[in-house]
Amino acid sequence: MGKRAKHDNSLDDNTVIFVIVPQGASAANVGAMPAITARPTFRISWPGVFSTGLTLGDAADVYAMVVSHEIAEMIVDPAVGGGDPEVCDPCDINCSNLTRIYFDASDNFLGANQATPPSGFMFSYYVCAVVKPAGASDCPASSANCSYAPVDQALTLIVDKSTYGEDEVGCSFPAPHSTPNAYWVALDGFTAAELGFNAPADLGNPAPSPARYRAFCRFPCSTRTHSSADLSISANLPTANTFAAPVVAADPSLGPVTQRFLYPYTVSFASDVAFEQLNLDHRSRSPSRLR
Repeated sequence: MGKRAKHDNSLDDNTVIFVIVPQGASAANVGAMPAITARPTFRISWPGVFSTGLTLGDAADVYAMVVSHEIAEMIVDPAVGGGDPEVCDPCDINCSNLTRIYFDASDNFLGANQATPPSGFMFSYYVCAVVKPAGASDCPASSANCSYAPVDQALTLIVDKSTYGEDEVGCSFPAPHSTPNAYWVALDGFTAAELGFNAPADLGNPAPSPARYRAFCRFPCSTRTHSSADLSISANLPTANTFAAPVVAADPSLGPVTQRFLYPYTVSFASDVAFEQLNLDHRSRSPSRLR
C-alpha cells in the first residue's frame, strides 16, 4: 500500500504516510496500539481510531492522544531505527502518565493535566505531551518534563542601553566611544544546530549564523532644530549594526533542545557632533541626550 501511494502521488523518499485505520477495518499490527513500519524508500504509520463522529476537541477521548502521540514519535524517529527515544511514552498511558496539552483556537498554550475525559480548560484541541530530553529515559517522566508550554520560534529585540549623554560620549574623544552589548537580538525556540552552532567555539564566530538574523537599527532623534541641524545630526548618528561575538546561549553546552540565543550588538559614536547640534546648553541645564 505504501509503495503504491508513494508512486501514485509522486512522493519523495523522505515522505511519511500516515493512515488512520477506521472502525471496522482490520490489518496486521493494527489494534489498540498503532504501528509504524520503515522501509528503505517509504515510511508508513497506521494508528487505529475505532470510533465515529470525531470532533477537533475530541471530548469523547477517542483519537487525539493516539494520533498526536504517533505523529510526534514519527517526527523524532522516522526511520524507526530505535536510536531515538519514544518521546511520548514517558508522558502517556504507556507509562501510566497520560498527560494532555491544551490549546485554544489561536494555538495558544492553555495548560496541561491528566483529566479523563478531557476537562479543566475551555480548549479548542489537545495533544499528547512530548517529554523533554531530560526525562526521555524515565517511565514515567516527571511532571516538569511533561507538563510545559511549547517553545515558539521568535525573534525579539532587547535594548539594554537606549539613552546616550553628551558628557558620557564626549569624554572618550578623540577616540571613538563604543557601548558593547547595547542591545541584543534574541532568538527563541531554535536548536544550536539550526543556527549553525555545532560546538561551543562556534558561538564566537565573527558574524551571526544564519546571516539573515543580523540586526539593522537606526537611532531616531527628536529635536526642534532647523533642517540644517537635523541633517547634521542625521549624518552623525551612531553606528548601531555592529555584531560583537560571542553569541550567548542559555545552554552553552549546546544540547539538542530548543533554547534562547542572544546576539550582542555594539553602538559606536565616531564623534559628538550630533550632541553639539542639539544646542541645548543655552536653553536648558539638562545634558544633551540622544535616544
